[in-house]
Amino acid sequence: AKITTQDLYNCHKAFYAPSNMALSVVGNVDPEEVVSMARQMLPAEKAPKPVVDYGAAEPELPKAHYTELTMEVSAPQFMIGAKVRPELSGTAHLRQKHVGNLAMAALFGRASRFYSTLYSKNLLSGFEYDFDYAANAGTLCLAGESVNPQAVLEQVISAADEVRKHGLDQKKFQRAKNAALGNLIFSLEEMDDLAISLAQSSFYGYNSLDSHRPEADVSKEECEAFIAAYFTPERLAMSVVAPGGK
Repeated sequence: AKITTQDLYNCHKAFYAPSNMALSVVGNVDPEEVVSMARQMLPAEKAPKPVVDYGAAEPELPKAHYTELTMEVSAPQFMIGAKVRPELSGTAHLRQKHVGNLAMAALFGRASRFYSTLYSKNLLSGFEYDFDYAANAGTLCLAGESVNPQAVLEQVISAADEVRKHGLDQKKFQRAKNAALGNLIFSLEEMDDLAISLAQSSFYGYNSLDSHRPEADVSKEECEAFIAAYFTPERLAMSVVAPGGK
């Protein structure tokens, strides 16, 4: 409510400039013709690329391990998250992204013991997980609906402890890896997804079309180390939206 029209104009002037943009084109086109058209349409003089200041780095541990509010929902909604020390650019960023996503797929995917245990007890519905970056920070998230969110959190910690003691199951890890590679190949047919991934990767200093190489090369040991490092009780925080209130 405090955002003014001038705030929007200032934001647009600072960031929505050709020097801070990437043009991603997918299809049966002539690249040289696309570049020529873009140069004709864009201003001759480019504004300087803006320097983003996110302020001081946040501590890696959460400010609070549990927060709750009530809203008009039919069942408790939860999100469990943790901060990840990010690799911010280049192939290191791409590899960390693959390791994080594959580790979560192996640990929390539909074929995992975690998912089957909670689902069989009617403790989990609409479950999703993700590993992403924003504002120079890495964040892993688990979200869904449960009549007992605390039980879900306990199972998350238990599943991670099991990996620390015994590692990931090799067959299940390979199945998660094959599924990830299949999804990556399938995404090459989706023109909008491909264009978005090409644009995003240009800002992080790698080419998204090279993704299949590090994806195929990610080891079980890397994923186990990721789980051991970040799925710990002191790093995890949970937010719950509980039924009630108007």
